[in-house]
Amino acid sequence: MSPDILSESEHYKIYHEYELAYIENKSDGRILAETDFYGDPQGAFIDRKERIAVIYGCGIYVYSFVWKKAYEFGFGKGSEIWAEELTLNEDGIPEIIAEDGKKYPIKIQGKTVICKEK
Repeated sequence: MSPDILSESEHYKIYHEYELAYIENKSDGRILAETDFYGDPQGAFIDRKERIAVIYGCGIYVYSFVWKKAYEFGFGKGSEIWAEELTLNEDGIPEIIAEDGKKYPIKIQGKTVICKEK
């Protein structure tokens, strides 16, 4: 099976093979980050300025291209977030919508990423 592309920008692409998702630098083919999901990832997003990438499904994985650091939310047993959709809210901030209707905006503050229920 060939990989399924979830999102692509000028310099990066996000794809998955089954439950494993990858963020790749398109210029040299280098894998910058990888993560695994329970089930296939639902979708992905790369912001216009290529500062962050978001992969979501059973959990939310955020990768900062600036700091080359990954953040995970909602992956722990009993704290799972079943993310179904990513939209941009009225402020242009990426926001995850979970299957229970809860919203989780993804904000960059200083050198960290925050993703908590709104």
